[in-house]
Amino acid sequence: MIGLVYATRAEADPFLKMAKARAVQGKPFELFEIIVQGISETMVVVSGMGKVPAALATQMLIRDNPLKLVVNAGICGSLTDRPGVKPGAVFRVDSVSGGESVHGIPEVSAECCTGMFVELEGTTLVTFDRPVFDSQERLALSRRGELVDMEGYSVAHVAGMNGVSCAIIKGVTDLAGEGDRRMLRLNLAPVAEKVAGLVWHEIVRLMEVRR
Repeated sequence: MIGLVYATRAEADPFLKMAKARAVQGKPFELFEIIVQGISETMVVVSGMGKVPAALATQMLIRDNPLKLVVNAGICGSLTDRPGVKPGAVFRVDSVSGGESVHGIPEVSAECCTGMFVELEGTTLVTFDRPVFDSQERLALSRRGELVDMEGYSVAHVAGMNGVSCAIIKGVTDLAGEGDRRMLRLNLAPVAEKVAGLVWHEIVRLMEVRR
């Protein structure tokens, strides 16, 4: 079984609609089930934004279901000026680290499963516990990754603690710069739709391989 973690309904809804997901729980986290040919194949949780909600939702998903894989899907900002890493682009994350530090010691990075979304370019992600729309924060975080989000590190870390593989797929909505909130709002829906299509394609592929 596969567990899928989204931060918000705006990110999750295109996939939930595409997969004809069935709501099974409303609290403490919204939970959905995808049934294919009478078999429960995938559980989807909407965690809410931030590291702590993402960690709690991921642990709940792993605790309550026989998961072989956790996938964190959603949107992110770009921390780099490298060509191609721009709004509308979607990436496979190969390594993710936390953006905070304890007593000046950076959080250890977490490796991700690179056997999924192989058609996508791989990159690095840094997870920060608040939205980044500040040039100084963007510069500091860019030394640790090309993309920034608010959940990926927690999902990967909790999955690793439980011995479950984790894959991360992120679509870029903005450049994590000053004034980019409007850019994020404009790009959220089309990017979420694009990510949903790629996630559904990969889940269907995995189901076919298992059968």
